[in-house]
Order: sequence, then structure tokens, then C-alpha cells
Amino acid sequence: MASLAKSTLNCTNSITISDVKIHMDSEGRYLLNDLHKASGKERRHEPAAWLRLEQTNELVQEILNTQMCVFKNGDNFNSSESQIKKPMDSKKGRYGGTYVCKELVYSYAMWISAAFALKVIRAYDAMVTTTQERKAIGGKTSVAERTPLRDAVNMLVGKKGLRYDDAYNMVHQRFGIDSIDELSIEQIPLAVEYIHRVVLEGEFIGKQEKKTNELSAKEANSLVWLWDYANRSQALFRELYPALKQIQSNYSDRCYNYGHEFSYVIGMARDVLINHTRDVDINEPDGPTNLSAWVRLKSKELPPSLHHY
Repeated sequence: MASLAKSTLNCTNSITISDVKIHMDSEGRYLLNDLHKASGKERRHEPAAWLRLEQTNELVQEILNTQMCVFKNGDNFNSSESQIKKPMDSKKGRYGGTYVCKELVYSYAMWISAAFALKVIRAYDAMVTTTQERKAIGGKTSVAERTPLRDAVNMLVGKKGLRYDDAYNMVHQRFGIDSIDELSIEQIPLAVEYIHRVVLEGEFIGKQEKKTNELSAKEANSLVWLWDYANRSQALFRELYPALKQIQSNYSDRCYNYGHEFSYVIGMARDVLINHTRDVDINEPDGPTNLSAWVRLKSKELPPSLHHY
């Protein structure tokens, strides 16, 4: 059956929604986790909830039945022929998440809200318009002439575990372009040399973008757990102090000190944690395992009864 829709865009281009870059995989699918972040990261809008819907499963099946979701990535595969791909793919590891085709992106966005769906549609249309305008002007090199660069990018992705769009963005930034078809024939070997040097020297985009104070979900969870323990311990010492004082316990003074001395430090630690965990994705594989501690961090509330914790 002939395809009903073809996506001629490749993953050297990506869309940005609400200042969040929507990453793509090597087959041109979009990362739902990024879309969730762009929508505001409300828990009720998590991709897992949408994936469980019957209408989502029906749409995926319809796409498969009609061969509607087709990816053409001439700059990412040795063959420029369109290939039928899975409309949805879940990946594990550093760049894990659920990647879906454009049709499913629209469905997910509409499920969240009409306003967010409109943002997604406009962002995608803007990318299509830019691509068409670029094609009208004409690229400086052909797909065949860019084969050595594609091979180099494939090697970089394989060696360093980058996303394809991030790897291509390195070339974009290096040569001040928006797409690799803007490279001249003279620049192709320079771009290949640059990618090879990155592979050998290890100066890849993941290191360039990582901030010294950036926390992984696992690291953030450990610190939030430690803060929660300190905060609850302080409250417990305050609760114990009157009883220990009444029985003239030698520990009463210590309880008072532990219950009051560190209030400022605990408060400062909370401010720092909130500031440094704003972008932490709690749905990552190594994400928070103690969600109640995260809730208390955000709300600054203690458990109903300290004796149960």
C-alpha cells in the first residue's frame, strides 16, 4: 500500500516549543518526554498516561495498517530511500524515553490541551516552511557529496552515545549554518575532520553543555532525601524537647539545640535544592524513588505524624 503521508524532514533539524528543544532519534521520531517538559510537566500529562489510552493504541494500529508514518532521512542513512519505520519506539539508557512520529506528536499534544497542540502545529509548520525555503534556494552540496560527513556523524553517535540531532548541531554551530546542506563542497572535508577530532579527543557536545552544578536525577534524589531527613529530624527534636525537659533528662538541652540551631541552614539548603532541581525529570530511569520527600521539599510541609516516619 502506498504511504498516505511522508515526512521529508530529517533529524538534522528539530523543533523548539516553549524554549524546550524536542530531540529526535535517528529515524526522525520526536521525544515525548521533551514534549511533556514543554507542556509544563504536569503529572497528569505524563506520556505514560497517554500511552495507556485506548484511542492512542487505536491510532498506532491505524498508522501501522495504512503505512502512514514514513521517515525519510537522506542525511542519516546510506540509502536515501524512504523506509517504513515503527511509529513509536521506547529507548533505555542515557537518552532513554519514548520517541513517536509526527502524527502521534499531534495526538499527544491535543490530549494535553488545544493551546499546546496549536503551539506544536505552529512550531512544526515553521520548520517545514524554513526547510522548503532552503530547498527553493538550493543546497550547496548533494546528498551523495555529504556521505563522508554522514559516516563521520554515525561514528560520533556510536562512539559517544549522542543523539543524532545533537551531533549535527555541533556541525551547525561550528560552521554557522542551520542545516548541513548549506555546507560548500570545500567545507565537507573540514566538517569531517572536525567530527573525527571530536571523536578522538572526546570534546563532544555532552561535555560542552554540561554545567558544573548540574545534577542527575539520581544525585538530586539523594540530596532531597537527605534534606527531608534533616528537616523531619529537626521537627522531631522540637517535639521531644518538652517531654525530656519535664523529666529533667540530660538530653533535653541537646534536643533543644538540634531542634533550633540548624533551621537557617536547612532553609538555605531547601532554596538551593529547589533552584537546582527545577529541570530534573522525575520520570528518568534513575529518577526519584522517594516522591513524598520531593513533595515535602516543594510544599515545606511535614508528615501528619512524625512518629510514623
